[in-house]
Amino acid sequence: MCPESNIAKKNIQQEFMSILSNDLSLVQNQVIREGLKKYFVTIIEIFQFLKAWSSKVKDEEDASKASNKNNSKIKRTGVQRIGKFLKYFPHDIMAKRCADCDIYEGSILFLENGYKDGIIPKDVFFSTLKDMYVKLEDYDQLHGALKLFSTNSLSDKLLQFKFNEDIQISNESLRAIAQYNFDDDPNQKGTTQNASVTELFEVLNKNCEYEQLLLNLKNYEAKLDDGPNQYLINTDWILHGIQASIYTGDMDNLERWSYSSQNSNAIAISGSDMSILYEIAQGLIALHKQAIPSCCRHIENAIEYIGLAISNSQNFIQKKISDYMILLHSLYDFQILAKMNSRDDKVIQILKNRLDFSKQDYKSVWKIHSLKSSIYKLHPGKDFQTLYKDSLVEGCRILRENGKLPQATRLITKALVLNENDDNVEMTQASTMLMNVEFSKLFWAQNDYETALKTLKLVVDNLHTKNPYYLDFSLTYLNWMDVSAEGSSDEIKERYNALIRERVYDNSGDVNYQYAVYLNKLLEAQILEESDGSLDYAVIKQYLLAVSASKKYVHEILPKAVTLWLDYYHKYIDIEPTCNITKKLSDSRHNSYQLINKTVEKSVSNLGKKWYIVLSQIISRITHDDKNITELISKVIVELTVKYPWLILYSVFSQARSVDEKRKAIGTMILTKLQDSRNHTDSKTLQLPKLIASGLILLESIMSVCNTTNKFKHPKSGTLYKDLYKDLGFDYPRDSECLALALPIKENVDLLYNLKNDVDKHVIFYSKFHEKVKILFSLQQPKRVRVTGTNGETYFLLFKPRDDLRKDNKVMEFSTVMNDLLSKNYETQTRNMQIKSFAATPLNETTGIIEWVQNVVTLRHIIDGQFKRQNIIINMRNMKNEFGDAKPSEKRAIFESYLDKFPPILGKWMIENFPNIYKWYRARETYTRSLAVMSIVGYLIGVGDRHLDNIMINRKTGIIMHIDFDCMFEKGKKLSVPEIVPFRLTPHLIEAMGVLGYEGAFRKSCELTMSIIRENENILMNFLESFIHDPLMDWRSGSSDGRASDDKALTRIKKQQEKVYKILRRKIKGILSKEDDNTGYRDSGGLSVSVSLQVDLLIQTAVSHENLSKMFFGWMPYL
Repeated sequence: MCPESNIAKKNIQQEFMSILSNDLSLVQNQVIREGLKKYFVTIIEIFQFLKAWSSKVKDEEDASKASNKNNSKIKRTGVQRIGKFLKYFPHDIMAKRCADCDIYEGSILFLENGYKDGIIPKDVFFSTLKDMYVKLEDYDQLHGALKLFSTNSLSDKLLQFKFNEDIQISNESLRAIAQYNFDDDPNQKGTTQNASVTELFEVLNKNCEYEQLLLNLKNYEAKLDDGPNQYLINTDWILHGIQASIYTGDMDNLERWSYSSQNSNAIAISGSDMSILYEIAQGLIALHKQAIPSCCRHIENAIEYIGLAISNSQNFIQKKISDYMILLHSLYDFQILAKMNSRDDKVIQILKNRLDFSKQDYKSVWKIHSLKSSIYKLHPGKDFQTLYKDSLVEGCRILRENGKLPQATRLITKALVLNENDDNVEMTQASTMLMNVEFSKLFWAQNDYETALKTLKLVVDNLHTKNPYYLDFSLTYLNWMDVSAEGSSDEIKERYNALIRERVYDNSGDVNYQYAVYLNKLLEAQILEESDGSLDYAVIKQYLLAVSASKKYVHEILPKAVTLWLDYYHKYIDIEPTCNITKKLSDSRHNSYQLINKTVEKSVSNLGKKWYIVLSQIISRITHDDKNITELISKVIVELTVKYPWLILYSVFSQARSVDEKRKAIGTMILTKLQDSRNHTDSKTLQLPKLIASGLILLESIMSVCNTTNKFKHPKSGTLYKDLYKDLGFDYPRDSECLALALPIKENVDLLYNLKNDVDKHVIFYSKFHEKVKILFSLQQPKRVRVTGTNGETYFLLFKPRDDLRKDNKVMEFSTVMNDLLSKNYETQTRNMQIKSFAATPLNETTGIIEWVQNVVTLRHIIDGQFKRQNIIINMRNMKNEFGDAKPSEKRAIFESYLDKFPPILGKWMIENFPNIYKWYRARETYTRSLAVMSIVGYLIGVGDRHLDNIMINRKTGIIMHIDFDCMFEKGKKLSVPEIVPFRLTPHLIEAMGVLGYEGAFRKSCELTMSIIRENENILMNFLESFIHDPLMDWRSGSSDGRASDDKALTRIKKQQEKVYKILRRKIKGILSKEDDNTGYRDSGGLSVSVSLQVDLLIQTAVSHENLSKMFFGWMPYL
């Protein structure tokens, strides 16, 4: 491709250029157009191959330089030739050809490069870029582009209206523009080719406003001029009309638009949208006419055409595939319901459950629901009219939950009218109940609490306690009484206790959970000095009952219950000598404490593996001042270890080998119990002592390798390897399996954390240790060990000496909680937003094992490598003298001079590392979103020390991964050079996001993450509260009085904990404080600001040159 001969190279370049210069808009012949597209794609693929080869050679060159080996001169010359060859083809031409072939990601890549190189003018760049994002349906980036480059032109305003997140604004603005253009614009007046009208229909369709769409179609049809062309309706209008008719079940419109579609050429193309929708419409018409065989035939045709559409398209965007999947879901429902002669509640419930579990967004859910509602409406069976009525109520719920109150009100009104005219008394009563409940929820949504409560109370009071709806409606009513403050606490508690006394509900845990949450609110409002502990006991009891009944609430409330239990002693009992309280109050507190401990003791075996969720929390408190607590914690640990020794043994071992003598004694005692065969007479646990002995041998061997003190001398270049057995003294039988311990990897940890069933069947154990060990180049010299698992896969573990991994372990647990929340939210799940985490397993306070994540590298390594290729040298010693020691008034100027010296380079690395256009686009998006998620999470828990060696990126996916979490809860603000930015958002990181920078995907992902945090305040605060009270958090820093009494030290620690707790609450709620530099010292007067404002202030603080110039020079804020 890149021959030495200039003539040959020129011939190839000219041949390629002659093909790429063809403008498809000028080519009329369809066959020639398709042929040229194939040529374009082939050339683009050739370019991608050349880039991939070049990137690989560059990586080999870097590796050879590191090991003092010479790479092939031929290959180096080849890289240079490829670079010159590819530069010959203009970015603007390549962008157009990619767009012609529907390779919109490639078009964006070439557009950005052309714009940065000054080849593509700003107006052309922006105009084309926004079109590409529309084609990709990447609306986050589109909004970013409109914000950054908008010219305030009419077309830009139309785009902003069209894709506005507020559907009502989108609809109304386009409706006004369409009406003006159709009635008054001389160029588009009275024609179906009117672009504004068609765009209005498109937006109404996209927003699922089907009744409004049909109404507007009817109005604009009526306005068409009389004449010979009055029946030549625009194909797009027909497509919108037939789709809206399907989702409303309007028989007249179904027949009208089906007839119109027969005049469209598109219907003849099997697999076109028109052909698919036509078959569905015909199926509904046939159903209404009781022609069931014909109906089923049309459904089968529609399914076949969807298959053709998917298989015939080469460059489908994901959203289109998703739309087809939704249609297939609906057609499956259609097939079942069409063949149903009479109502089958079991099948109806199955279909409802399928929709509930599908994790779809509102629009997808509404489409599936609407088609099902149309089927009920048009089905000839009498029972189906009742189902249609119920579907209106269900539709009202969907609309209400998505904030569409006017539409929901219209739907419930229609349901009430139909119900009034129904002569089936039994069915009418059931429907009336559901409608009244939905009506009350509509009042509640509109803040009419009084009417909502009265309406719902009538329903609850008239229901029998065995009615399947009784519990759900009663809990809703009680929650409303609490929120609206319309009921006394005595009345609310009595109603909860009445529900608990019933004990006839399958989901009784819901009662315990909601009651516990209510009681906890009362507990937080209680005056501590007057408390007798009974409320603490009630909260803990209800929390544990809820956890025992269901695993639904475990991650949210078990950490809270354990925190209340473990803190009770210091809250009430331990402080008595220093407090002036009555004997009666003291006795009450002691009595409550005994009841709490008895309740916990009963839960030791009841909760089973659920205790694992709080294992790190209870282990950290195992040296509790109250021996009763220590004994209970020990019982829990023993119980867990007996059932899951392969994972829990790591934690027990870490206590038995603790540097703290008290902790060590307790851990040793637990191990002794576990190894005593007299305690294991059951057949299932008979082999436990031998299993534990085997596991301990391996753990002692690993710890010995961790602590090997040999100061291995690294070669000046290359990598240092040692033999695990000969050099490091690994004392475990060679090539022996260890089925006593699971590999300390996230996959194994998640088995218990996610409370999976049959966990033992999925555990990956040690199969073999490999001799060759890599010694990492650092002061501690950690060892990277290769291990084969019993599943045959290869894993790498990092044996770390002189490092406390307990904080890393807790942060990884928090990451798991956050990932669970992100995966349950449609908006974040579809954007693949997550935190990349890993297993961190402490062996004691100074050693541990870290799961080595494959294919990750530090950002510092990448940036240094890119700079070396360009002969840019970073001299840290000179920088310390120039920047680190400069006067405050001089720092900003020096900082900004460094921005020119060290231009952003990370984006170029991403292009080189991901030569495939599609993979590059996905990797950049993954990078941007994962950086955003961890930025907000890091801000929340106050993670500092985010230098470039503590942020890693995956070479295969682009996902960001953070490491080293010693600096937490704003500890960075107390350093000698305080960290005054909420997270790292420096020039190189921003540039890697593309031309839009932090506008678009990054900002939107930050806002979504912050929204998730606010919506799940209780879950997150319950976990973080346990983290704050964990003894591993050193709250003593800041105190210089080494002779202070224990009481004063405890008081300081308690105040610090309370301060951190309040800061966390404030961050989650979005309350700004004039003391907080993260949000620019703004004060919101104790009120929550919007998520968008909070995120904007954080971003502006993070990117401020003034702030960055004040950071520690070793943090390298200019990169």
